[in-house]
Amino acid sequence: MSKLEFFFYVEMIQRDTKRISERTKKALDIKKKQGFKLGNPENLTHAAKMKGCQVRKQKAQVANLNAYKQASDMRKDGKSYRYIANKLNEYGVLTSRGGKFYPMSVKNLLDLFT
Repeated sequence: MSKLEFFFYVEMIQRDTKRISERTKKALDIKKKQGFKLGNPENLTHAAKMKGCQVRKQKAQVANLNAYKQASDMRKDGKSYRYIANKLNEYGVLTSRGGKFYPMSVKNLLDLFT
C-alpha cells in the first residue's frame, strides 16, 4: 500500500466516522424529543449521584416553600386540607415530585415547615 492509498483510506474512515456520529446524534435528539430518558444511571460516579440528589432536594425545597406559603395562608383562614389541595391543583401548583396535591399531602407539607 502506497502512502497515497493509505491517506486516502484514512480519510474515508474519518468521513465514515463523522457521518455515523452525526446520524447517531440526530437519532438521539429525536428520541429525547419523544420523551425517552437516555443514558445509564449505573455508570454515574458516586459524586455525580450525590450532586444530582442535592439538586433534586434544592428544587423540591423551592417547590415546597412556594406551595407552603399559599397553603399556610389558606389554612390560617380556616380552610380545610381538601379545599387547599383543590385550590393548589387549580392554580397549577405541583408537589415537589411534580404531582397533584391531596388533603394528606397538604397536611404533610404544612407539618414539614412547622
